[in-house]
Amino acid sequence: MALPSWVDPNNKGITVQVLARHPHIPTMFRWAHNLEEQESPNLEYYDNESKKAGWGNGGGGLEADDRERLVELYGPDHPILADRSLSETQKLIIAGGIREFVCETGYRDIEIITNYPGVFLFDYKYKDRVNKRGIICPGGHRKITLWGQMTSFISYPDLHIEKHEVDKSDWFDLAVSLPKQFFNRFTHPDRPYWSHVRSTLASTLRLYRHLRSMDPYLPDIRDKIHSSWWSIFSVGNGDPRFPVGGYRPSPTEWYDVFDISVSQKMEYVDRDFWIKFLGRKLDDALRREEVELGTPETVESEEVLLVTEEIEDSEDSDGIPSVEELRNQEDREYAAWLEEFLDLSEDQRVVDYKPVH
Repeated sequence: MALPSWVDPNNKGITVQVLARHPHIPTMFRWAHNLEEQESPNLEYYDNESKKAGWGNGGGGLEADDRERLVELYGPDHPILADRSLSETQKLIIAGGIREFVCETGYRDIEIITNYPGVFLFDYKYKDRVNKRGIICPGGHRKITLWGQMTSFISYPDLHIEKHEVDKSDWFDLAVSLPKQFFNRFTHPDRPYWSHVRSTLASTLRLYRHLRSMDPYLPDIRDKIHSSWWSIFSVGNGDPRFPVGGYRPSPTEWYDVFDISVSQKMEYVDRDFWIKFLGRKLDDALRREEVELGTPETVESEEVLLVTEEIEDSEDSDGIPSVEELRNQEDREYAAWLEEFLDLSEDQRVVDYKPVH
């Protein structure tokens, strides 16, 4: 069924995903296991390749009757439908996200939080791309991520009607090694989708920034995230053997290291492993960086004197910042890093459709 013109005037379609967080554990969320598509999607944008099986946020394509289906699931008094602060477009998108999550998992007790700035955690529009056949495929398709908060653990099997697409769901925790959660291949077959790992981690950090702005004493969730998750963005940050800012693994490189970690029961891959794994690729990256940055000027002394300016209201008149000042500076640097490193501007769903070996 086509979407109304007021929702999608260019008829490019909308995909809605739900970051379904645990009601009591901020680092835990529920992922769904997607089965491999049995038929080719016949989409030039994805090189006509079927999507492989894997784990990720529940969700799917928005449909024109999602508002009516939300009423069927919850009745006409659902809070989203009664919320006057939301536009009709936003209500339909949220209704579609709820419907997809419920039908894929059988869990209906989920609340979509809408007081996030802009309502949606992410609202990304795919760019034009050239596929393997050299055909220019227009973008425009939107992928939206919603902030979902599960309110109970009650499952309704009769509502899990999309078992042909998603056969199971389970809890995953950012505080636990990502590969370790896949050591049992019977309960957790296949891989997590590269783009969904990025989206889940980035969304969690964005939520932390938002909640921290309202509660400065909120425990720092960054300290709780297991180091194995960060490799989805960069490895070797701060290590002179890596480029400045670290090396950003490609999706293929990340999948290969993940497979090795699971098969060898490795909870964490250190920098020495990455150096051996990347080999000449890392050397090439260092050479490219050297060319781009140019030859650095010679430093006369190995010891560099750091001069601090006197800071008003600091704990030390010589310019030593207070704890609060250090924390504020850290948060400013973190915000800048988040926007640079966790930016989901690249077309990520494409890599989920490419066959991985």
